[in-house]
Amino acid sequence: MINSTYILISIPVGILGVVAYVFILRNDRRWILTSIPVHLIVFLERSDKIDLQKLIYTGFFFPALFLWFVRKWLRKERIIEGKEELVFILFLLFGFASIFVGDYRDPGTLFRGFREFYIFIPYLFYFPIRDYVDDEKRLNEVIWTLLITCTIGAVYVIYQFKSATSGATHIINVLWGRKNLSEPLYMTAIIILLAMIASKTSKRWLTFPLLGVNILALGLTFTRGYWVATALGVVFMVFFLGSGVRGRLVGFLGGALAAMIAGAAVVFPRIFGLLVDVISARASSITLASESLKDRLIESAAVIEGIKRSPIIGNGFGSNFTFYEILKGFTETTWYIHNGYLFLFFKLGIVGALMYLYYYFSKLIATIKTARTTKEEKLASMLTSFAAILSAMLVVNVTSPQFDDKVPVLIMSVLWGVAAGIGRRRGGTESPMLNA
Repeated sequence: MINSTYILISIPVGILGVVAYVFILRNDRRWILTSIPVHLIVFLERSDKIDLQKLIYTGFFFPALFLWFVRKWLRKERIIEGKEELVFILFLLFGFASIFVGDYRDPGTLFRGFREFYIFIPYLFYFPIRDYVDDEKRLNEVIWTLLITCTIGAVYVIYQFKSATSGATHIINVLWGRKNLSEPLYMTAIIILLAMIASKTSKRWLTFPLLGVNILALGLTFTRGYWVATALGVVFMVFFLGSGVRGRLVGFLGGALAAMIAGAAVVFPRIFGLLVDVISARASSITLASESLKDRLIESAAVIEGIKRSPIIGNGFGSNFTFYEILKGFTETTWYIHNGYLFLFFKLGIVGALMYLYYYFSKLIATIKTARTTKEEKLASMLTSFAAILSAMLVVNVTSPQFDDKVPVLIMSVLWGVAAGIGRRRGGTESPMLNA
């Protein structure tokens, strides 16, 4: 029997929730800025089950996104601008059709196919953000909302790690305590914050602490691929930023790392030595000889064989493949592919993969061009950090999927949308934006 007290509480809470949701939906600024942190509901848990958290996220985000497109259509306003956006819409339609291809080739996978396609729908968030960012104030609103969202995730990871290692006495206890959740968030925050600090932002009192928290969180995930990708993203900025910003970037990065180490010693005084040992051991094992990389290579070989079966249109969303997993010691049949590039070719074939990659690289190149053609230091640094993040994702995508993971999908949609909004408002003239 349902507790009567629970009913008495849930009814008014539910009514207030609906009223608040309607209030948020009536204004683009409110629903766009709220939607970014709402993603944390599904980012900070690894369950593959359909639970209350996923239902809340789905019930909030997708109706708001759908209503935005409906309003645009009713006003007869143009949504698709340029051939790359048209190609991406065609990609989504092709992806939807591939659900049924997958169920035909691998019967009984229809539901899994819908869930794989579902990951790609939030890419459409790009369009509202592109239209929303039309001045300096809105640009700062979106980026700072993203940075705060990343930092909330970072604080959660640090707290979870501290709780899990409270009784740690050995290096293995520290390793088991890691929470490798939502690493792209911390990578993104680190790169953007470094660019902001190096370009003489007026908010260094805020950016420095946020930077330290995100560096510490990324370190505590012990995820070597993201360590490498973040480092490469910073190197990208060093090469592409102006000479003055470049020097400040290197100096501030050194200071931030020193502050992070000091902060870790304060937050984890009892296990700090063990923590250093774990990070050192993980860093020293970034080689082709590591067991996890061998596992990935075996997996990739099996996926390539699957691609050969249907190279043009792919095996479809939801389809499975089989390989022998060294770390587990048995043969496994799974839908999950660690290499994001092979995922595209296995699931969607040459047709779908090339459509997606065309869109991705079009956005990356457009972002770099906009960054290189503006002389406004802060704006150029910000856009360069976007390009650095997108480039870093291409690297880590080899071992940790980016194109079909919910966390990078949000980040890409936001960065692409902001960059496109800046590009379309500039109109070939110098932009007065970005006084953060």
